Amino acid sequence: MIEDISYITDGKEYVFQPSGFNMIIGRSGTGKTLFLKSLFASICNTRTGVPIEEIKSQMRFDSDAKMFLQFDSAFSGTVFYFPSCEAYFEMAPYTELPLHIRKTIGVYNSWKKQGYDFDTQVEKELGISASYGGIMKIKVFMAVLQEIKSGDIILVDLPEAGVDAILWKWWIDRLVELSHRDIQVFMTTHDFFVYTYVRSQIADGKIFYFTGDGIDLIPMSQGIPEDAPILRVPIEVLEGAM
Repeated sequence: MIEDISYITDGKEYVFQPSGFNMIIGRSGTGKTLFLKSLFASICNTRTGVPIEEIKSQMRFDSDAKMFLQFDSAFSGTVFYFPSCEAYFEMAPYTELPLHIRKTIGVYNSWKKQGYDFDTQVEKELGISASYGGIMKIKVFMAVLQEIKSGDIILVDLPEAGVDAILWKWWIDRLVELSHRDIQVFMTTHDFFVYTYVRSQIADGKIFYFTGDGIDLIPMSQGIPEDAPILRVPIEVLEGAM
Protein backbone atom coordinates (compact mmCIF):
# COMPACT_ATOMS: atom_id res chain seq x y z
CA MET A 1 0.00 0.00 0.00
CA ILE A 2 1.35 3.40 -0.98
CA GLU A 3 1.20 5.82 1.93
CA ASP A 4 2.64 8.96 0.35
CA ILE A 5 3.22 10.21 -3.19
CA SER A 6 5.44 13.14 -4.08
CA TYR A 7 4.90 14.11 -7.72
CA ILE A 8 6.98 16.69 -9.55
CA THR A 9 5.85 17.90 -12.97
CA ASP A 10 6.32 21.17 -14.86
CA GLY A 11 8.52 22.38 -12.02
CA LYS A 12 5.78 22.03 -9.38
CA GLU A 13 5.72 19.50 -6.55
CA TYR A 14 2.53 17.94 -5.22
CA VAL A 15 2.30 15.69 -2.15
CA PHE A 16 -0.58 13.23 -1.81
CA GLN A 17 -1.77 10.69 0.74
CA PRO A 18 -3.87 8.25 -1.30
CA SER A 19 -6.61 5.99 0.01
CA GLY A 20 -7.75 2.53 -1.00
CA PHE A 21 -9.73 3.86 -3.97
CA ASN A 22 -8.37 6.87 -5.85
CA MET A 23 -10.11 8.53 -8.80
CA ILE A 24 -7.93 10.73 -11.02
CA ILE A 25 -10.19 13.14 -12.84
CA GLY A 26 -9.85 16.10 -15.18
CA ARG A 27 -10.12 17.13 -18.79
CA SER A 28 -8.04 15.53 -21.55
CA GLY A 29 -4.51 16.86 -21.67
CA THR A 30 -4.25 17.77 -17.99
CA GLY A 31 -1.76 14.99 -17.21
CA LYS A 32 -3.83 12.12 -15.81
CA THR A 33 -2.24 9.38 -17.92
CA LEU A 34 1.21 10.88 -17.36
CA PHE A 35 0.58 10.63 -13.62
CA LEU A 36 -0.54 7.00 -13.95
CA LYS A 37 2.51 6.10 -16.06
CA SER A 38 4.80 7.84 -13.56
CA LEU A 39 3.17 5.89 -10.76
CA PHE A 40 3.61 2.59 -12.60
CA ALA A 41 7.24 3.29 -13.48
CA SER A 42 8.06 4.26 -9.90
CA ILE A 43 6.38 1.17 -8.43
CA CYS A 44 8.16 -1.11 -10.90
CA ASN A 45 11.45 0.56 -10.10
CA THR A 46 10.82 0.00 -6.37
CA ARG A 47 9.56 -3.55 -6.87
CA THR A 48 12.11 -4.89 -9.35
CA GLY A 49 15.07 -2.54 -9.17
CA VAL A 50 14.97 -2.02 -12.95
CA PRO A 51 16.38 1.46 -13.72
CA ILE A 52 13.47 3.87 -14.01
CA GLU A 53 14.93 5.32 -17.23
CA GLU A 54 14.66 1.86 -18.83
CA ILE A 55 11.05 1.49 -17.74
CA LYS A 56 10.16 4.95 -19.02
CA SER A 57 11.82 4.32 -22.38
CA GLN A 58 9.77 1.16 -22.89
CA MET A 59 6.61 3.09 -22.00
CA ARG A 60 7.33 5.77 -24.62
CA PHE A 61 7.62 8.18 -21.74
CA ASP A 62 8.59 11.63 -23.06
CA SER A 63 8.34 13.67 -19.85
CA ASP A 64 10.73 14.59 -17.07
CA ALA A 65 8.03 14.12 -14.42
CA LYS A 66 9.35 12.53 -11.23
CA MET A 67 7.63 10.62 -8.49
CA PHE A 68 8.75 9.51 -5.03
CA LEU A 69 6.75 6.90 -3.14
CA GLN A 70 6.58 5.77 0.47
CA PHE A 71 5.07 2.36 1.23
CA ASP A 72 3.58 1.28 4.53
CA SER A 73 5.97 -1.70 4.45
CA ALA A 74 8.42 -3.29 2.06
CA PHE A 75 6.30 -3.59 -1.09
CA SER A 76 6.34 -7.13 -2.43
CA GLY A 77 3.09 -7.14 -4.38
CA THR A 78 2.25 -6.85 -8.06
CA VAL A 79 1.16 -3.76 -9.94
CA PHE A 80 -1.34 -4.29 -12.76
CA TYR A 81 -1.68 -1.56 -15.38
CA PHE A 82 -4.61 -1.30 -17.82
CA PRO A 83 -4.11 1.16 -20.69
CA SER A 84 -7.09 3.03 -22.11
CA CYS A 85 -6.92 1.73 -25.68
CA GLU A 86 -8.35 -1.72 -26.32
CA ALA A 87 -6.17 -2.05 -29.42
CA TYR A 88 -3.21 -2.60 -27.08
CA PHE A 89 -4.76 -5.88 -26.02
CA GLU A 90 -5.13 -7.16 -29.57
CA MET A 91 -1.85 -6.14 -31.21
CA ALA A 92 1.24 -8.29 -31.78
CA PRO A 93 2.53 -11.09 -29.56
CA TYR A 94 2.60 -10.39 -25.84
CA THR A 95 6.41 -10.27 -25.76
CA GLU A 96 6.44 -7.35 -28.21
CA LEU A 97 4.09 -5.15 -26.23
CA PRO A 98 5.33 -2.14 -24.23
CA LEU A 99 6.44 -2.99 -20.70
CA HIS A 100 3.49 -1.31 -19.00
CA ILE A 101 0.94 -3.73 -20.45
CA ARG A 102 2.90 -6.97 -20.48
CA LYS A 103 1.67 -8.01 -17.06
CA THR A 104 -2.06 -7.75 -17.74
CA ILE A 105 -2.09 -9.26 -21.23
CA GLY A 106 0.40 -11.89 -20.07
CA VAL A 107 -1.92 -13.00 -17.28
CA TYR A 108 -4.76 -13.26 -19.79
CA ASN A 109 -2.70 -15.36 -22.21
CA SER A 110 -1.58 -17.62 -19.38
CA TRP A 111 -5.12 -18.38 -18.20
CA LYS A 112 -6.34 -18.82 -21.76
CA LYS A 113 -3.62 -21.46 -22.35
CA GLN A 114 -4.84 -23.24 -19.23
CA GLY A 115 -8.26 -23.53 -20.84
CA TYR A 116 -10.08 -20.88 -18.84
CA ASP A 117 -13.28 -20.11 -20.76
CA PHE A 118 -13.53 -16.32 -20.72
CA ASP A 119 -16.43 -16.21 -23.19
CA THR A 120 -18.59 -18.35 -20.91
CA GLN A 121 -17.52 -16.31 -17.90
CA VAL A 122 -18.51 -13.06 -19.65
CA GLU A 123 -21.94 -14.41 -20.50
CA LYS A 124 -22.38 -15.69 -16.94
CA GLU A 125 -21.18 -12.48 -15.20
CA LEU A 126 -22.73 -9.92 -17.54
CA GLY A 127 -25.47 -11.78 -19.37
CA ILE A 128 -24.18 -10.58 -22.73
CA SER A 129 -22.46 -12.08 -25.74
CA ALA A 130 -18.68 -12.39 -25.58
CA SER A 131 -18.54 -10.51 -28.90
CA TYR A 132 -19.92 -7.37 -27.24
CA GLY A 133 -18.04 -4.16 -28.04
CA GLY A 134 -15.00 -3.51 -25.86
CA ILE A 135 -15.21 -6.94 -24.22
CA MET A 136 -11.48 -7.69 -24.53
CA LYS A 137 -10.69 -5.26 -21.71
CA ILE A 138 -13.11 -7.10 -19.45
CA LYS A 139 -11.70 -10.52 -20.31
CA VAL A 140 -8.18 -9.36 -19.47
CA PHE A 141 -9.51 -7.95 -16.19
CA MET A 142 -11.24 -11.27 -15.43
CA ALA A 143 -7.87 -13.00 -15.81
CA VAL A 144 -6.24 -10.55 -13.41
CA LEU A 145 -9.02 -11.23 -10.89
CA GLN A 146 -7.79 -14.84 -10.73
CA GLU A 147 -4.36 -13.72 -9.52
CA ILE A 148 -4.69 -10.38 -7.73
CA LYS A 149 -4.14 -10.55 -3.99
CA SER A 150 -4.09 -8.42 -0.87
CA GLY A 151 -1.37 -5.79 -1.05
CA ASP A 152 -1.38 -5.52 -4.85
CA ILE A 153 -1.95 -2.27 -6.75
CA ILE A 154 -4.13 -1.83 -9.83
CA LEU A 155 -3.99 1.12 -12.21
CA VAL A 156 -6.82 1.62 -14.72
CA ASP A 157 -6.70 4.33 -17.38
CA LEU A 158 -10.19 5.36 -18.58
CA PRO A 159 -12.29 2.22 -17.96
CA GLU A 160 -15.06 3.84 -20.03
CA ALA A 161 -12.93 4.23 -23.18
CA GLY A 162 -14.35 2.25 -26.09
CA VAL A 163 -16.85 0.21 -24.06
CA ASP A 164 -20.57 0.28 -23.38
CA ALA A 165 -21.81 1.62 -20.03
CA ILE A 166 -22.77 -1.88 -18.84
CA LEU A 167 -19.11 -2.85 -19.08
CA TRP A 168 -17.50 0.08 -17.26
CA LYS A 169 -20.14 -0.08 -14.53
CA TRP A 170 -19.39 -3.78 -13.97
CA TRP A 171 -15.67 -3.01 -14.02
CA ILE A 172 -15.96 -0.18 -11.50
CA ASP A 173 -18.09 -2.36 -9.20
CA ARG A 174 -15.26 -4.92 -9.18
CA LEU A 175 -12.65 -2.20 -8.54
CA VAL A 176 -14.66 -0.96 -5.57
CA GLU A 177 -14.79 -4.52 -4.20
CA LEU A 178 -11.03 -4.86 -4.63
CA SER A 179 -10.40 -1.62 -2.74
CA HIS A 180 -12.21 -3.17 0.23
CA ARG A 181 -9.87 -6.19 0.09
CA ASP A 182 -6.68 -4.23 0.83
CA ILE A 183 -5.93 -3.70 -2.87
CA GLN A 184 -5.10 -0.12 -3.80
CA VAL A 185 -6.91 1.22 -6.86
CA PHE A 186 -5.98 4.23 -9.02
CA MET A 187 -8.40 5.00 -11.86
CA THR A 188 -8.51 7.90 -14.32
CA THR A 189 -11.54 9.39 -16.02
CA HIS A 190 -12.69 12.62 -17.65
CA ASP A 191 -16.30 11.47 -17.89
CA PHE A 192 -18.95 13.08 -15.67
CA PHE A 193 -21.09 9.93 -15.67
CA VAL A 194 -18.19 7.72 -14.53
CA TYR A 195 -17.35 10.29 -11.86
CA THR A 196 -20.90 10.34 -10.47
CA TYR A 197 -21.20 6.54 -10.61
CA VAL A 198 -17.95 6.04 -8.70
CA ARG A 199 -19.11 8.50 -6.02
CA SER A 200 -22.40 6.59 -5.73
CA GLN A 201 -20.48 3.39 -5.02
CA ILE A 202 -17.75 4.55 -2.66
CA ALA A 203 -17.62 7.39 -0.15
CA ASP A 204 -14.27 6.92 1.58
CA GLY A 205 -11.94 7.36 -1.39
CA LYS A 206 -9.88 10.27 -2.70
CA ILE A 207 -10.14 12.37 -5.87
CA PHE A 208 -6.99 13.61 -7.57
CA TYR A 209 -8.45 16.60 -9.43
CA PHE A 210 -6.31 17.72 -12.39
CA THR A 211 -6.79 21.17 -13.89
CA GLY A 212 -4.64 23.28 -16.17
CA ASP A 213 -3.35 25.08 -13.07
CA GLY A 214 -2.45 22.21 -10.78
CA ILE A 215 -3.60 19.12 -8.89
CA ASP A 216 -5.85 19.03 -5.81
CA LEU A 217 -6.57 16.11 -3.49
CA ILE A 218 -10.25 16.06 -2.49
CA PRO A 219 -12.21 13.59 -0.31
CA MET A 220 -14.61 11.49 -2.39
CA SER A 221 -17.45 12.45 -0.04
CA GLN A 222 -16.86 16.15 -0.76
CA GLY A 223 -16.55 15.91 -4.53
CA ILE A 224 -15.08 18.44 -6.93
CA PRO A 225 -16.62 21.93 -7.27
CA GLU A 226 -19.95 21.98 -9.11
CA ASP A 227 -18.57 24.30 -11.78
CA ALA A 228 -15.49 22.14 -12.37
CA PRO A 229 -14.73 21.69 -16.09
CA ILE A 230 -14.94 18.02 -17.08
CA LEU A 231 -14.93 16.80 -20.66
CA ARG A 232 -18.49 15.45 -20.65
CA VAL A 233 -21.34 17.29 -18.98
CA PRO A 234 -24.59 16.18 -17.27
CA ILE A 235 -27.54 15.48 -19.54
CA GLU A 236 -29.50 18.37 -17.96
CA VAL A 237 -26.82 20.76 -19.23
CA LEU A 238 -27.03 19.27 -22.71
CA GLU A 239 -30.81 19.50 -22.73
CA GLY A 240 -30.65 23.12 -21.59
CA ALA A 241 -28.39 23.96 -24.52
CA MET A 242 -30.73 22.45 -27.12
